[in-house]
Amino acid sequence: GCYATLHSAIDVANSGDTIHVAAGTYIETGQIVIDKDLTIVGTDKLTTIIKPSADTGASGDGKGWFLVSPGVSFNLSHVTLDGSGHKIWQAIRHHGSGIIDNVKFTNIQYEASGPQYNGAGLEVLTPGNINVTNCEFTEMGRYGVQVGDGGAATGTFSGNTYVGKGAGNW
Repeated sequence: GCYATLHSAIDVANSGDTIHVAAGTYIETGQIVIDKDLTIVGTDKLTTIIKPSADTGASGDGKGWFLVSPGVSFNLSHVTLDGSGHKIWQAIRHHGSGIIDNVKFTNIQYEASGPQYNGAGLEVLTPGNINVTNCEFTEMGRYGVQVGDGGAATGTFSGNTYVGKGAGNW
C-alpha cells in the first residue's frame, strides 16, 4: 500500500517486510523506532530524502533519530538522511544487525561548538553483524560510524567516503 509517512508504513509492516520509498522529501515526526526485522529501500539516495522535524535527545536511546531495537535486523539503502536544521546526535542508533548500503548521511550534527560537539551517522552499540558499504558522510558533527562499548560487533566497512565536518568548532 501507499502511506503518507515512513512511520505509518513501519507501523503496518510485518517482520521481514521491505518498505519501498518513492523519490521525494519526507519530514518525519519524532524518533523512528525499528522494533522488527525490516528493509527500507529508497528510489535513489539523490532523490529519496528523509529529514527530521525536531531535535534528538542528548542521552541514552533518545540520541538516535532512528532507533534499532536489540536482536532486530535492519537494512537501509538508497536514501539520504538529512538532519539539517535540527540537532541530531546519531542518525541511526543500532542495537541489532543489518546492512546500511548506499546511504548519504548529511548534516548530522548536535552542536557546532561547546562540550557536545557530537553528531554520528551510525552508532553500533551491541554485538551484531553490521555491514556499512558505499555510504557517504558529509557535514558530520563528529564521526561517520562508531562501534560502541556494547561488545564485539562484526561486519564490513568498505567503499565509504567521509567529506568534512562543515562550519563549526568540531
